[in-house]
Amino acid sequence: MLLFAMFILALLTYIDKRNK
Repeated sequence: MLLFAMFILALLTYIDKRNK
């Protein structure tokens, strides 16, 4: 479960950096 949360966090960070 922790790995899944880290994956989502990394994905959100990637999308956020891509939008800026």
